[in-house]
Amino acid sequence: MSIMIHERIKKLKKEAPEEIPLFLKAAGIFNTIDGLSIIGDKQKLEKIESILDFTPATKDGRDLRSVMILRAEAKSEEGMFGNGTFLID
Repeated sequence: MSIMIHERIKKLKKEAPEEIPLFLKAAGIFNTIDGLSIIGDKQKLEKIESILDFTPATKDGRDLRSVMILRAEAKSEEGMFGNGTFLID
């Protein structure tokens, strides 16, 4: 499956290279969602949504955008232990 994703990203880099920095920036913020604070994680989700607030030029870009937002929403609600428990807030 990762080979298929890799191929889609290569295709996206070729067809819409200006979108890649936005996806990378959003992915960097996604990696900081840690479950410590519900408010902090929601703010990070909002930041990701604001970065990805554009219409991608390709179907692969649209798919990637929607998957990234859905995963960020899910991760921001997991908490520290995956059960919705946050350390603070």
